[in-house]
Amino acid sequence: MASSHLLLALLFGLVSLAATQEGPTGTCTRSGNCKCKYSNGWTIDLTPLDAEGSPKFIDVYDGNYYYDVNLCSDFSETHCDKATVCQRSYYNDWGFTCSVSDDAYFFTDNNRLYYYLVGGEDGRTSRVEITCRETEEANLIAYGEVNDLEYDFELLSIYACPLPPRSEER
Repeated sequence: MASSHLLLALLFGLVSLAATQEGPTGTCTRSGNCKCKYSNGWTIDLTPLDAEGSPKFIDVYDGNYYYDVNLCSDFSETHCDKATVCQRSYYNDWGFTCSVSDDAYFFTDNNRLYYYLVGGEDGRTSRVEITCRETEEANLIAYGEVNDLEYDFELLSIYACPLPPRSEER
């Protein structure tokens, strides 16, 4: 009888643990610069990728242009002032600020999480798909200008993996 109670208690414990670890649900709302929080307490925190005033990703090539990118804070360089994404020509003779960090936000589309950065020159925006990749610190892929003045990227990173809520937040 005692062993069946123990088995039942263990089973209940495993079910309870599984219920609290179901993963992120709902919308991921910006909770700080480069951070968002889901309604059930799970978080995404990209701040370890902040190069603080410099591009984290340099010379990311989309087949036509180069991009220097720092998702979490602005940087300035020859052709871009206060940019999170700077597009440069192959010969580095011109460039555009594609976005700034001030009004960035997260959104979900078809179960994919995006970080959307606005405020670039002439209305340019940058959309970054956030993909959890536990085996990579950070890899940024540039897809280039997919819509008029909208530049798409994909971030593959361990920092894009949702973090469970801390026990005091449950």
